[in-house]
Amino acid sequence: MNPFAKPSLSQQHGVALLSALVVLLMVSVLGVAVGKQVLDSRRNATVHYDLNNSYLRAQSALSEARAVINENHPSINDKLNPDSATPIVTKATELGGDDWWKTPSRWATAVTVTDHQNATLAGAPKYMLVDGGKEPSLDMGRHLPTRRFIKVVSQADGDGEAQSMIQAYVAVME
Repeated sequence: MNPFAKPSLSQQHGVALLSALVVLLMVSVLGVAVGKQVLDSRRNATVHYDLNNSYLRAQSALSEARAVINENHPSINDKLNPDSATPIVTKATELGGDDWWKTPSRWATAVTVTDHQNATLAGAPKYMLVDGGKEPSLDMGRHLPTRRFIKVVSQADGDGEAQSMIQAYVAVME
């Protein structure tokens, strides 16, 4: 028998059908894989968008807090002093530890950022001003201004389940 001879038609029954089924199976598997990749990419893009929204909203609360600090500079009034009659900062000891910002009930006293019509902004951005203490002057014998540190903590939600928190320190001269 010649190994290079063509098989007869009677020996080829079903080979074409079997080949077509194998090709169809490979194309189907490839199609399912591409579809899953597209769905995963869309889900990742949605999560990324939500995280960015919450971060930008928390950043807006941080900017608002910095404006409030500038408007209440110690040369204008004493509201940045936690021991004053009408403070706008909270003593860190009153909040109950360094991880107070992780407890949702601690945010009940936070300032919520609103627009010019007093409507809460999307994502409900809010901030708290926490006293970070004073740094005494190192110059002996003269009364020089001291720095007061204010910890600004802001929080905002995204459109989905994302939530961002930002912490920053601002120093003011007293």
